[in-house]
Amino acid sequence: ICAALKAAPGLVLVAEPGAGKTTRVPPALAAAGLAAAGEILVLEPRRLAARLAARRVAAELGEPVGERVGYQMRFEEVAGPRTRIRFVTEGILTRRLVADPMLAGVSVVVLDEFHERHLHADVALALLRRLQQQHRPELRLLVMSATLDAEAVARFLGGPVLRVAGRTFPVAIEYRDPPSAKFQSPPLEEQVAAAVRRLVGGGPQGQGSDQDQGQAQASSGGDVLVFLPGAAEIRRSEAACQAVAAAAGLDVVMLHGDLPVEEQERAVRPGARPKLILATNVAETSITIEGVTAVVDSGLARVARHNPWSGLPSLDTLRISQAAAAQRAGRAGRMRPGRCLRLYAQHDFAQRPAFETPEIRRVDLAETVLALRHAGVRDLSGQGDPGGFAWFEAPPAAALEAAERVLGRLGALDERGQVTELGRRLLELPLHPRLGRLVLEAAARGAAEAGCLAAALLGEREIRLALRTSLGAEAKGGRAGGGPGHRRGQGPAVIDASGASDLVERLEAFRQATAGGPLRPERARAHGLDVGAAMAVARARDQIARALGRSATRGGARRSGGAATADAEALAEEQSLGLAALAAFPDRVARRRTRHAPELLLAGGGSARLAETSVVREAEWLVALDAEERREGGPVVRLASAIAPEWLVDLFPERLVERHEARFEREGERVELVSTLEYDGLVLAATRPADQTGPEVARALAEAALAAGLSQFADPEALARLSARVEFVAAQGFDLPRLDPAAVRETLVSLCEGRRSFAELRAADLPAALRARLSPPQQALLERTAPERVTLPGGRRVRVEYEPDKPPWIASRLQDFFGMAEGPRVAEGRVPLVLHLLAPNQRAVQVTTDLAGFWERHYPSIRKELMRRYPRHAWPEDPRRAQPPTR
Repeated sequence: ICAALKAAPGLVLVAEPGAGKTTRVPPALAAAGLAAAGEILVLEPRRLAARLAARRVAAELGEPVGERVGYQMRFEEVAGPRTRIRFVTEGILTRRLVADPMLAGVSVVVLDEFHERHLHADVALALLRRLQQQHRPELRLLVMSATLDAEAVARFLGGPVLRVAGRTFPVAIEYRDPPSAKFQSPPLEEQVAAAVRRLVGGGPQGQGSDQDQGQAQASSGGDVLVFLPGAAEIRRSEAACQAVAAAAGLDVVMLHGDLPVEEQERAVRPGARPKLILATNVAETSITIEGVTAVVDSGLARVARHNPWSGLPSLDTLRISQAAAAQRAGRAGRMRPGRCLRLYAQHDFAQRPAFETPEIRRVDLAETVLALRHAGVRDLSGQGDPGGFAWFEAPPAAALEAAERVLGRLGALDERGQVTELGRRLLELPLHPRLGRLVLEAAARGAAEAGCLAAALLGEREIRLALRTSLGAEAKGGRAGGGPGHRRGQGPAVIDASGASDLVERLEAFRQATAGGPLRPERARAHGLDVGAAMAVARARDQIARALGRSATRGGARRSGGAATADAEALAEEQSLGLAALAAFPDRVARRRTRHAPELLLAGGGSARLAETSVVREAEWLVALDAEERREGGPVVRLASAIAPEWLVDLFPERLVERHEARFEREGERVELVSTLEYDGLVLAATRPADQTGPEVARALAEAALAAGLSQFADPEALARLSARVEFVAAQGFDLPRLDPAAVRETLVSLCEGRRSFAELRAADLPAALRARLSPPQQALLERTAPERVTLPGGRRVRVEYEPDKPPWIASRLQDFFGMAEGPRVAEGRVPLVLHLLAPNQRAVQVTTDLAGFWERHYPSIRKELMRRYPRHAWPEDPRRAQPPTR
């Protein structure tokens, strides 16, 4: 390994779990002289791995950690001037590269467990390769993993692949049979308890093995490691496994990132009795838990995602990849032969993806984009500009655009995409840009200590024990646009209190626990706080304060001058924090849909629901500090802070838009002209001008009228008849404007001018307005050529029916035509009407245009039949000279 790394700029090392990558390679590199010019940095994906690896290597060198071997992570550093091997978490290196682009004092960088493809690891690899190619060819890069697409990484590094077989033992893989279609799968914790009972009771082995490993037998007395997706599942499984663990003589311990360091180390240290270790994927790589001979794999993991379109995060429980499943199974074979029981079927395993989806394709990129912009990268797309950034794997374009949009809203980037002075100050803080913006804004308003504490509270896990342990809590998801960290609970714990800010409520709870001095476990518990979470918040607050360059008062905000002054100071601080929160989350403004309702309207469109655990129950306007996109039920706002709408005017005048909108009110069937002041689509203020007329009103009324249909404003048959009359006149060779459906709609739109309601529109007489489209001579021509009615000898006025592609016709009783030798005509006598001659029962006895011929040829025979059927009616022998019935 050392020889290969001396000969090439980079090396990819693939070695099985348990081969000793993490603890053997770094000291070997140092012994070979590769650390003579500077430190060896070893990137670890998790804090626990970095801390344990450093302690293990230091112990093997016979010295305490902090001498030649040290570690560094966010808010914790154990190293000294003699340190040559430094284990660090991935974000530490990214920030160091931003602060010192030349990475002075570092000779080798080792990226351990690169297959996990964390965002910081991808960015670090790309930055390191860029530095190596442009300025530091002597820098050496080593990428290590047990499951990795090694060739792709080697091509990127320009170095070879070295594969080393680990000293692993066979692991018998067993699968859980899929449940029958008639039965649902039991809850996960019950499956875990059954699997543990099967393992400690010596149940069947080797069924469905995915490797030819034989029938490996787990040694008696070994530890059992259970992989679960999150802390909530771990707590439920702990309760479900107590009885079986007690019967088997196992100590039940938990292992996940939310635990205090002491509890994490208790889980990985050898104990007096075998252990049942309930863990998240923190135990999947990097660390060896000695004594594990059996693994239970739920096949699930909690995965952070980010939607670049909505800007909201989510934390989904997903099936792990085949590579991750192999890593988990390998935990059972590091020290001796073992067993792995997978709580899913073998065909399920075969359908899983080979590798995990890299974080760079699914998480928020704001912090990364700001760092790269500061490093002088122009083209972030990874293609096009020769000076662009060479990603190992480029992120989605939409995610990059969303990140730049957020940074622009925060004031970290200007219109040209250049880092502003504010952006440079944000890079100096060990925080996501949103939380950094909160700290800087609070400090500018005289609330630096509160801002540091607020950022720590949002960045670390939930401190309120009730919200973390109450049964059935909603899962905490993702970072709120990259801000708050992941928290989960069991509850939903419903908070009885009502207040202006969930953030202030937690801030005050923390201050009460520290009012008598430094935070102590007993005081934290006495105030209902989770000890580990509260301690983490205290450390984070202090580090943020140091980075800010101000001293944060540990005991809380200063109070002086009596109760009245203290109350005034508290209100001022609360307002400063509210303004700071708004500056940090300007795109997370929300307005309550109705008073006291949990439904919220979001800036930029869409809606969300306020969680039951929020104390912000009355404020109409608020900013969402922690929101999550749910696959079911839509977005949920977990933490909120009330704001005053005038703050938006003060902070973001450029985002305000004045609109004059005419809205059609369906209930009153009228248009209301409203002037609004809007912030990202949310209405801050609305007024109704006294003058409710104008083009906007006419347009809105016309749109509503056309959508309602013409039948709302005129008889469709009457409109059709008028149009047919005009068409008939035009067919006679006269030039008349068409009154087709398009003309009808156009006329209706014109009638909307000066009107604002359907009632006014109905009173406007649409048919009369259509006729008015004809000039007076044209109207006279219409009446002469296509009269609407004709008068028969007895005075009866009969409507003339005009139909497309048919001659005009009338219908009336036969007696009404007595006294007529010929039928009536239209078109100034040129077109005879088709006559529908009706019997007394209103049925036609003849249809003809030749009335004279009818009288002569057909009437005599029809007369006899009609006389017999209708004897009370007159049936003269000579109808041409008979008197018709009068009207």
